[in-house]
Amino acid sequence: TLTGHDHAPGHLDGYGPITAEMALRLANDPTGTWHRIITDTAGRMLDYPACTYKPPTALARHVITRDQHCVHPGCRRKATTCELDHRIPYPAGPTSAANLQPLCKRHHMMKHHSDWHVTCTEDGSYDWTSPTKHRYRYRPPELPTPTEEPEPDPPIDYGPPPF
Repeated sequence: TLTGHDHAPGHLDGYGPITAEMALRLANDPTGTWHRIITDTAGRMLDYPACTYKPPTALARHVITRDQHCVHPGCRRKATTCELDHRIPYPAGPTSAANLQPLCKRHHMMKHHSDWHVTCTEDGSYDWTSPTKHRYRYRPPELPTPTEEPEPDPPIDYGPPPF
């Protein structure tokens, strides 16, 4: 959309989907800051590895955007306020998108200090097993995906002023 190749909607963090026209207006605002996120054709964000315990800023943004919330089922805490947890503890597990997940402080402590266990599935869902062996699933909300056949935005009729 920003390069003029389609008219797909954008996604504004904390708001949700926005029109292509609004995305272009915001993109051209000289006071704004943009972060590029690259996805595959199915809308899944691509992985990239890091060699340190603390994820680089771009990797942290990637995981936060991908999962959007604490990945414990039923928790609605936004990922931007969560800690990034290594599913396989570092250094045995890498600091990579495939091994990181946002957990709020409460669920992060619960994972490390109780018999709860979490695994990530191929489709990006998180399967949790409780100490009583009950299973629960968290599936992150879908991210917007590009459209194959762009439809032009309808013309905007600003009409006369309302006064």
